[in-house]
Amino acid sequence: MPRRDLLLSPDHAVLRDGLLIPAALLLNGASITREMARRRVTYYHIELDAHAILLAENLPAESYLDTGNRGLFDNAGGPTTLHPDFSGGQMGRVARSCLPFADDPDQVEPIWRNLAARAERNGWPAPAAPETTDDPALCVLAESGRITPTAVAPGRYEFTLSRATKRVRLVSRSTVRSETAPWIADCRRLGVMLSALRLRSGGSSVVTIPLDHPDLCEGWWQPEWHGPRTLRRWTNGDAVVELPAAVTSETGPWVLEIAFGTVPYPLPATIQAGPRFSDATPVMRQAEASA
Repeated sequence: MPRRDLLLSPDHAVLRDGLLIPAALLLNGASITREMARRRVTYYHIELDAHAILLAENLPAESYLDTGNRGLFDNAGGPTTLHPDFSGGQMGRVARSCLPFADDPDQVEPIWRNLAARAERNGWPAPAAPETTDDPALCVLAESGRITPTAVAPGRYEFTLSRATKRVRLVSRSTVRSETAPWIADCRRLGVMLSALRLRSGGSSVVTIPLDHPDLCEGWWQPEWHGPRTLRRWTNGDAVVELPAAVTSETGPWVLEIAFGTVPYPLPATIQAGPRFSDATPVMRQAEASA
């Protein structure tokens, strides 16, 4: 399956192992690839009285389910929506899907690996996985230049800054998770995930910068709650921190303390240029498996 090469929109779900999985999460660069040759694509969707499974070139795939994008289509029955509202769409998709919808990495990754292994057995090896590192190469850029950490521990760096510093940038390696691990539905460019941001001045004065502080806007993703009491926040690899006036008025140098988590970062020599998975139409190739 499929009987012939099949082009699908990235978010269109196909049925595999009893789960409906978006095509973009199954991309492997071999049997399921990105279509790059076409400048324009016209999508046709089939909508039934209720969400159901259809055969697209003999491949089980979902019928159309409105998750907030109906206004994008020519025959929507009203003005074309330039900026559709997808808020709540995912919950509706899960609730009204005819079969379990899966975009959780723990569910999708085993299926992705099974399909990639089958493609290789059929003579279509997937591109080699990129070489990665867990080292974020985190540094601080201030008015005075680039500052490397003065103290390093697993998941915790300290930077010594001059008292004249008003703002700094947290600069690190970054990656888009869906580009190196397609089964992860995250197209954000991620730098480091902060769990604490503190300033220590004069040896005793400590100021904590809340991770949901409104001044943390340039280069920051939205704060995330990991449990009821644990706040985390990702940078995009180049995030600005405005230093509180209470600290900049102190005399003498002070220390910026950062507690953070990382992801695997592709090394520069292995990064391949190209659009993100969400930018192109997935193609499921006919010889991937026999029906």
